[in-house]
Amino acid sequence: MKAEIVEGWPKENSIRIALSETDASQVNAIRRALISDVPKLAITRVNISQGVVENDGQILESVNVLPDEMLTHRLAMIPIPTFPEEKLSFFETCPVCIDLVEAEKGCPQCQVLYSLNVQGPSADSEEEFVTVYAGDLTTISDPMFDIREEHRRIPITILSKGQYLELYAFATLGRGASHQKWSPVAGVGFSGRNIAKLNGA
Repeated sequence: MKAEIVEGWPKENSIRIALSETDASQVNAIRRALISDVPKLAITRVNISQGVVENDGQILESVNVLPDEMLTHRLAMIPIPTFPEEKLSFFETCPVCIDLVEAEKGCPQCQVLYSLNVQGPSADSEEEFVTVYAGDLTTISDPMFDIREEHRRIPITILSKGQYLELYAFATLGRGASHQKWSPVAGVGFSGRNIAKLNGA
């Protein structure tokens, strides 16, 4: 099998590759492996602060338009930068955490930690709401895991006056076979290239 990049990488988020000396079954195996077998980081656990706080004389409540379950689902689908060369361990088999109880598992070797703290518009603001974006997630682990520029404008939720959102999110390695949030690709497909041969040419 031979492969040649036609367009895309490394400038875009998509890529076209021309494969030769192969057949449809082999190409389909690659497609399926990309979808379900390639490890990727994704947010798997979220701790959301609850209650009421005071900031500059303004009372803020930890509520927004989305239920916590939907909020965590949106966070899970945000693309998290993944670097195979960093050799992060899978959460379930991390040598540092494997003997710990579930509540105590998690270390720099098997997870990446993010924080988010956004408030709604101030009481005297003309804006009715503030949009919380993926770019508001700040990595506590290492700046290399910051949300990439092309993904920073993914909306998560909105906050009205008197509302705030504070949370910690934990990203771990997984595979798309377990959950779509761990799939590093989307819309993977292939088609054959027909070659015409003229008799006597």
